[in-house]
Parts: sequence; C-alpha cells; structure tokens
Amino acid sequence: MCRLFVYKGSVVSDLTHKMTSDKNSLLNLSKEHCDGWGIAYYQNASPQVIKSTRCAQNDPLFVRTCENLDSKVIVAHIRKATVGEKIIENTHPFNFGPWVFAHNGSIANFVSHKKKFLGHIARDLRPLILGATDSELCFYLILTQLKKKVVNIFQKKISSTHLAESIFETVELITKYAGPLAKTPAELEHGTCLTFILTNGKIVIGYNGGKELFYLVTDKTLEKKRKDVRQKMTIIASVPTYSRATWNRVSLNELIMVDGLAHSLWHYV
Repeated sequence: MCRLFVYKGSVVSDLTHKMTSDKNSLLNLSKEHCDGWGIAYYQNASPQVIKSTRCAQNDPLFVRTCENLDSKVIVAHIRKATVGEKIIENTHPFNFGPWVFAHNGSIANFVSHKKKFLGHIARDLRPLILGATDSELCFYLILTQLKKKVVNIFQKKISSTHLAESIFETVELITKYAGPLAKTPAELEHGTCLTFILTNGKIVIGYNGGKELFYLVTDKTLEKKRKDVRQKMTIIASVPTYSRATWNRVSLNELIMVDGLAHSLWHYV
C-alpha cells in the first residue's frame, strides 16, 4: 500500500536523517512504494504541498525538500498505487484550505460503491475532487461530517471531540458499504483499510484503520544560543523510523490526537 510519516513539534527539527537515511526512512521504503510521493508542511498556518509521481529514491527533489523543511508540522507520504492511475491528482497528501490528508489502505470494492460515497459528500465539496482515488473521497467524507458540527471548517479552533466524531462517523459510513475494517493478513490484502493522517496544522490525528500505525513522543531540553529550549515532539509513522527509541502502537480503530503539545488516544465504541 503506502507509507506515512508525520512530525509535530514545539520547535523546528532537522528530520533529514529520519526521512532519508534511516533503515525505515521513506526514501528507503520507496523502493517498494514507488508510485509517487508528497510532503506537506505548514508556514504561517497554511499548508505548502510538494508532490511528484516519481519514486522518491530516484527523485532528487525528495531529498532536497527534506533537507530544507522549516516547519513544526510536516506530513509525508510515499505511494504504492491501488486505486487510481499514477498521476499527480492521485498523489497524496490531499489538501483543502488548512486541512491535509494522507491515507494508507484502500476501500474494498470501491468502484461499486463510489457513487454512494459521492452522494454522502457535501455538494459544495464535490467539485474539489480532482483525482480518482478512494483516499480523496474519504478525505471529503470526513470534512462533510465536520461541516455538520461546526460553523466553519476553516476556523482556527476546532473541537477535538467534533474531529474524533467526524472520523468515526466516516469510518462507520464506509464500512457500512464496504465491509468491516481488515484484521487478518488475507483481509489486509483485499479488505477495507482506512489508516490515515488528518491535520489542520493545529491538531494532528493518526487513525489506525487496518494498516499498522506507530507513534513516538519525546520531551527534552536542549541548549540553544546559551538558552534552555524545551523540545517536545510527536512522530507518527507506518513503520518506526529508528530503533533506539521506544515506539507505541496505535490499536485498530483507535486514533492518536496531538493538540498543541498534548496527545491523547481515542477509541471507537
């Protein structure tokens, strides 16, 4: 399928090694997940998105982008295409306004259910769908649910409860048509998997919808320019990026939400 990597921190951090040199870096994993890559990072609360349909390992722009990232919130994705051809419109992350979304997985029998899913997306959001992937529809299904709960999905403060409810309601809607989330190896191969990342730059969410997801939280004090600077960061990834740290697993149908510098786990009941 695909691979995800997300950083949210109190300070800008050099992630070049984690993204390009580590054994499980996206650059090395792109040998298998070679159908394009994308990186979104926030500047002045607005996402900047760089995408390519080339394999990250064969694209100098990927390393150059990683080396020059200057942001406290970064979402990166490498693609192994399952639904939709290898074009830029189908390359993750997807974004609308402040929202950025990247997905690992696929919806079972998507073609058969596509019209039904489109019917559940708000009319004003449908024209924004540019590609042919199930991932992009999942993104706009979540935003549709969120629109029912808030006055403006672009507002700076979004309730964490509203976000969690919107995600779980979307998963419930998709699985109603496409079947339950995959659990066994056979189901993971052909069933519905909805593991994804969603952020507006303020809150970052990682949801395990079948494909594995891990997170790492660190909190330490560094000396910079003779001053003590607190560095707290959360990394969410499909595969732990380095072995020295202790990673935690996000359980099936559970999400990790990073709001500010605090993180919490939410499980669908």
